[in-house]
Amino acid sequence: FHLLMQVRQYYPDAGAKFAALFEKDRKLWRDIIERAKSSGEIRAEVDTEETVAMFREVFYGLSFEQAFLSGLDTGELSRKLRFIYSLIKA
Repeated sequence: FHLLMQVRQYYPDAGAKFAALFEKDRKLWRDIIERAKSSGEIRAEVDTEETVAMFREVFYGLSFEQAFLSGLDTGELSRKLRFIYSLIKA
């Protein structure tokens, strides 16, 4: 985390590059969620942007927190993501 903050501080346009990378990730999630809504896999009334935020924030938040402990527990991450999915599936 500290390394990324240093990169942002000392390299020109690093902030813009990070923003573009994050937007690319959000677009990927948007596309996946919209396809799932179109196919009937998840409920049509689900708010796409809120769903994108939930999945991304659980992933990044848990990854960040556990980076300071023993590393990312992928089993826990899987349980949390599957729980979100259970709330939106059709």
